[in-house]
Amino acid sequence: MPYPKVAAVVLTKEVPIAEGVEVSVEGDLIKVKGPLGELEKRFDPQMLEITVDENERKVILKPYNPRKFHKAYIGTIASHVKNMIEGVTGGFRKEMIIVFAHFPIKVEVDEERRIVVISNFLGERKPRFAKIVGEHTKVRVRETASISREYRRRMLGRRQPTYARPPRSRGKTPGSSWTGSTC
Repeated sequence: MPYPKVAAVVLTKEVPIAEGVEVSVEGDLIKVKGPLGELEKRFDPQMLEITVDENERKVILKPYNPRKFHKAYIGTIASHVKNMIEGVTGGFRKEMIIVFAHFPIKVEVDEERRIVVISNFLGERKPRFAKIVGEHTKVRVRETASISREYRRRMLGRRQPTYARPPRSRGKTPGSSWTGSTC
């Protein structure tokens, strides 16, 4: 006989809701709506119960089983909800510093094709291209930095590695002259 699902009060997490943000739970989907847009995230309803307290303006997360894995899962979902609330209110910003040792790099943004063009990378004649992931990501290039803005934290984190990884050029030793960008 299966046990009834009773939420454990021991591991309860609460996430405050900012002003101007609406949070709703529909089945296994959390929806967060704010001034910058709307985000949604799926969760496992068999592992935790999520309720929204409109009076105290907070999201309450309670696991059904007080085990180590459930504690980790509830912390992850609480962190996702917090990041979603922060994303729809203020957005996220990531700045990368453009570094070169010998060959001066030229970095440009092609908004029409949604790519970042990196020219003269390690003295190469062909430019390298990096996709701008996410339709809401805005990229701006200054003299020595690339600045990205996005209201979804995961999409901003996905774009950075596309041109922040170490160079893979044939015939050159990886540590001799590192040229590129750093976070």
